[in-house]
Amino acid sequence: MNYAEQVRADQKAAEEKMQEIQVLVQINEFFERHEELVQCDAAVKIIMEYMADTEISAETLEDALAHTRLAQAIPHQTLLESREKVEAELLAMFEQSSPGTSAHEAAKFKYKETSELREQLAQLKEARAMRAKSPAQLRAEIQAAKPSQEQELPDDITREAILMLWTPETFKFWARKVGMNAITRRINSKRGTGIYRSAL
Repeated sequence: MNYAEQVRADQKAAEEKMQEIQVLVQINEFFERHEELVQCDAAVKIIMEYMADTEISAETLEDALAHTRLAQAIPHQTLLESREKVEAELLAMFEQSSPGTSAHEAAKFKYKETSELREQLAQLKEARAMRAKSPAQLRAEIQAAKPSQEQELPDDITREAILMLWTPETFKFWARKVGMNAITRRINSKRGTGIYRSAL
């Protein structure tokens, strides 16, 4: 596998990973909308298998839940059971982070809606995950979150030039300059019929 093939393979793997994350986010939000459903690995597997070959989105998940087969397959719980689980998770996190305040925080539960407790739990989990990351990981996430303007290769760089004439150094130069997405788009396009060798 040469440099270009490796870069394209890495890009494909990154895109597949992002799609996987997006699917899990949609499923997590689905469970948040339906407190009567038990969120567990088995339930997630049931949904993934039922939605095979179907795009998973808020709309398709809600439509699928209307089907008797899926609704019966996912474990159910009462709203009281759902709230008790959230409270138990919160209490466990308080005891780990600040044992002296856990009883005080638990006393506030009765004044909050279940949705508020869920949000509090999500914030605590996010904060714990951030504390576990190294400075390098945090910098990488901050950099990835920055909005970037899409760039394209110059029009006179054709698909044929990239595939036939570019050296590894040329790939590295343009990858740094415009990003691999722009190179991939040009390779997948039919723009240009001639061959132009870009200079470093």
